[in-house]
Amino acid sequence: MDQPQVADHLLVKRIQTGDQNALGILFTRYEAVFASIISREIGKSADAPDVLQEIHLAIWKSIGSFEARRSLKAWISRIARNRCVDYRRSTQRRPLPVGMVPLNPTYG
Repeated sequence: MDQPQVADHLLVKRIQTGDQNALGILFTRYEAVFASIISREIGKSADAPDVLQEIHLAIWKSIGSFEARRSLKAWISRIARNRCVDYRRSTQRRPLPVGMVPLNPTYG
């Protein structure tokens, strides 16, 4: 559970100094935001947990460049949407298993 509601900007400062507990608090605090974005962007995919992990990783890697004057919720939401877009693009490029035909084949 959250500590007595640490302000987002203080939480970010703690994360930027290496506090992994603070990172866990951030992920828990915004869990519903992540779930909503994933659901809206990719639906009920079996890959949703992997996409969530990619979101967490992207936030962890980028938190050092977060600027306190910005909205943390907007910033992490943008990261989440971008990871979902990356996921959709990657699934569009995946080759079909042998013997499968596309649903809407184009005939030349």
